Amino acid sequence: MSSGGRVGTLSSAAGNTAGPTATGNTAEPTATGTVAERRRPRPRLRRRPQDRPNGRREGRQPVTADDASTDTESEGPLLSVIIPTYNEADNIVIVLDRLRTALSGHHYEILVVDDDSLDETWRIAKSQGRSDHRIKVIRRVGERGLSSAVMAGMAQATGRALVVMDADLQHDETKISSLVQAVVDDGMDLCIGSRHVDGGGYGTFGRRRRAASWAGTALARGLLGVAVSDPMSGFFAVSRRRFELVGDQVNPCGFKILLEFLARGPEPSVSEIGYQFGARLHGSTKLNGSVVLDYLRALAVLAIGRWRRR
Repeated sequence: MSSGGRVGTLSSAAGNTAGPTATGNTAEPTATGTVAERRRPRPRLRRRPQDRPNGRREGRQPVTADDASTDTESEGPLLSVIIPTYNEADNIVIVLDRLRTALSGHHYEILVVDDDSLDETWRIAKSQGRSDHRIKVIRRVGERGLSSAVMAGMAQATGRALVVMDADLQHDETKISSLVQAVVDDGMDLCIGSRHVDGGGYGTFGRRRRAASWAGTALARGLLGVAVSDPMSGFFAVSRRRFELVGDQVNPCGFKILLEFLARGPEPSVSEIGYQFGARLHGSTKLNGSVVLDYLRALAVLAIGRWRRR
């Protein structure tokens, strides 16, 4: 689901060996005919509490958050956090540490999708993954773009809710639980971190950036008819159901991947949660003239498709 180039993949190795199996009962003759061989049942040993896992009496004690994570591990994580990166070496460790704190007690995975950063963000993320199996790194060589990076991460994610956020520390990781709750518990197709609803705001955003954001929002709402307050948001959760429904229709170009999930396919159910847009601590913004042009092109393509469906 990405255009051109090579899509990075997670390295993994797995092998299954299968040996011959045999079924059936052996029989021996007796004076009265042939009967199946009977085996005397083995005595059942009672385990002492200290011999049981975690020393617990089975069926007696309540399951803790850590136990729940272990019990559901075979079913896959509850949420996958996808972080597209390019030259975020100074921020990546900070954002990963913040996520560990914010998601403590949850069953999750983090996919860092890096476009072969010159500052080797991918290498730093991999070093974090060596001590934390929940962190996975996709290094894409020969391909670049935020939207296609997000789609590459989603294609390999296994969570029931897929959360997208940036590595520049401007998205509030403490709101992820609320985003996921709306998707998993309330059945929303999308839950958006919004700067325009109660509890939301632009923080230290300058007037010029605010004006650009408002203009982009007005265009999206006018041309696409999306009834959300912040279609420009890069911080949102999408259900696996919605991803599987429209993922192959998504145009993985440009920076505003949320618009694709809003405008493609049947109209989604959406909720929004306010968050305060933070300040970038390190590095520089990726917003430039070419990004704006890509956004306008994406809007035009989506608007034309919407008009044709009428």
